[in-house]
Amino acid sequence: MSVVPLLVGLATRAALLPLSVLPSDGDPAAPLQPADLFSRTYVGSAALAPDGRHALALEMEGVGGPARLVALEWGKRGATRTVHELPADDWSALSYDAKGEVALLLRGALPGCELWGIEAGGAPRRILSPGASSRIFDVFHAANGAAGGDGGRWLALLESEEPREALLQAVDVEHGVLGEVVARFGPLSIRERALAPDGSALALVATDAPSFRVEGDALDLWLFEFAAGRARKVTGGGLQLAKPTFTPDSGAVVCALQEARNAVSSAKRDLARIDLATGRATRLTSDVPISIGNGIFGADERIVFVDERTLLVPTQRGLADDLLEVVLDAQGGAASWRWRTDGRAAWSRLSAAPGARRLLAIESGPARPDRVRLLEWPSLESRVVEDPNEGLVQRGLAPWRVVSFRGADELPLDGLLLEPAEFAAPYPALIVLHGGSAGRSTLRFNDNFAQAWASLGYAVFAPNLRGSDGYGADFLAMNVGDFGGRELADLDAAADALVALGVADARRLFVLGHSYGGYLAEMAALRSTKFRAACAAAGVSDWTSFYATSDLSALAVVGLGGTPDQQPDLYRARSPARLLESLAGECAPLLFVHGQRDRRVPVEQSERMFAAMARRERPCELLSLPGVGHVIRGRENVEKWLGAADRWFRRFGEEPPETGVGPPFPRGNRR
Repeated sequence: MSVVPLLVGLATRAALLPLSVLPSDGDPAAPLQPADLFSRTYVGSAALAPDGRHALALEMEGVGGPARLVALEWGKRGATRTVHELPADDWSALSYDAKGEVALLLRGALPGCELWGIEAGGAPRRILSPGASSRIFDVFHAANGAAGGDGGRWLALLESEEPREALLQAVDVEHGVLGEVVARFGPLSIRERALAPDGSALALVATDAPSFRVEGDALDLWLFEFAAGRARKVTGGGLQLAKPTFTPDSGAVVCALQEARNAVSSAKRDLARIDLATGRATRLTSDVPISIGNGIFGADERIVFVDERTLLVPTQRGLADDLLEVVLDAQGGAASWRWRTDGRAAWSRLSAAPGARRLLAIESGPARPDRVRLLEWPSLESRVVEDPNEGLVQRGLAPWRVVSFRGADELPLDGLLLEPAEFAAPYPALIVLHGGSAGRSTLRFNDNFAQAWASLGYAVFAPNLRGSDGYGADFLAMNVGDFGGRELADLDAAADALVALGVADARRLFVLGHSYGGYLAEMAALRSTKFRAACAAAGVSDWTSFYATSDLSALAVVGLGGTPDQQPDLYRARSPARLLESLAGECAPLLFVHGQRDRRVPVEQSERMFAAMARRERPCELLSLPGVGHVIRGRENVEKWLGAADRWFRRFGEEPPETGVGPPFPRGNRR
């Protein structure tokens, strides 16, 4: 690595300007800019009515932009689309009543929230605001047994802070008030719920611990039977459950199940059928090679039954989010399973109308922003019924492909590659590392801001190194006890693969990561010779202090094989701040980005590493974001982050390499 000029100074307190690119106002002839991508429409959720002939979609223009509720209807006379503007805020729990005539949705963050409703052919209206002392975290329509009759009623799950209590309460939609308290659950922390098809019971995934922790507390299945008027605990023994769904006969509950007491375990997540009488769990996907669901808990996506014995669930498979079909036998066990989609997209947020033999799903891909598809069962033939981003697709998004390569020990690996649409290779290349460590890079649109980086002229590669989810339990456990070890060899192999393909300019390779990816970016800056500059967002620099201060200290125990007292040498050897103390040569210039309210990786991790590099006159800079937690949210904060990183890479990419003057930065040659 060439010697770089000294670039040390005071930490930048969110003073850097946003990306110096302006939106193109939708002009198809204008070059695509990051602002266009941040202003795209997000489809947060969609709900299919029981008759399968109409649906609702919640959309938002950009992060924190205008929100709208789109009513869709199709039939013999064609399709109609009615748009209702909404206040821009958090929206959730979109659900229909049994007849599909009324839908309710929630608005707002904690504490407090608002309940809104929309009737067929009408406009959304606010029904009630329960107040800041309690919150509604789910609302659903109950008929038959739950309603005490055939008419049905709306029920809300609430949680109050003083006293700490979870309760089930009726909602009077007509008069806009909360009605009778149907049940009091006491100090349960409820995470998810499911209503039995016959209305007789409510299944709750919950914990009775004083306050739920990501590590250490079980999430068990509780059953509230309306006739009995009380809730009972069905499972025990330290399971982590998610996504409860009743079987069509209301006799059992299917859940995602993990036999671990903390969320950072690498144990495989399976679908399981839980007998409500005995609590016995029968695994349904033991021979499926990957874990079920998306995310650490696998709770992002619903399980839906499409007929009496067949269920579907969106599940990670490598980079893709595919639809997994599981068919149950007559005894409720798994008879067969198969993938119903082709590994080329990300499917999410299933909504089913089994009586109409139809499903609704949100689909996206690396060059395809969110759109809503209506699927026929059982063929899964589909058509697009809502595509709010069609104009953006026509603007010249970066093309993509999956690139396979060999990591350390010749381990087969892959990742998503995007190449700038307007330029020719070799490009300045950016390797983007996901968090986790058991996260993954995906085919979801603009995941890791890949399209935004490509619009600035970078080739973007998002690899899934060992320890990533979506490739099976063995692969997921490959970095357990070895954080910052062979993953760095995998990362170097990814860089070499891009150069060998003719995609990357070896003199202008950069690395960026968030959370665990930020940690790996710091390690790469110190230990690799491949990268001209690095950006670490919310990265760990010292595992010993992380163990003492993080709300997820178990991550260090899993990744380093024990506590600091049990593994003192490994805690020192795998901490960038400790490595810096003995570093004799140069390191890659490091930009640190961190939220000041981060409890997962406290901001002191970046502040101390920045100060240590500054004392040693190593090139570094710190962007500290006030009011921001572990996840960098909000368009303004994201633009500050990407803008700072872009300028950082340009600064060091423009420096002539040792062998002479390199190509102009950051663009490749125009096609």
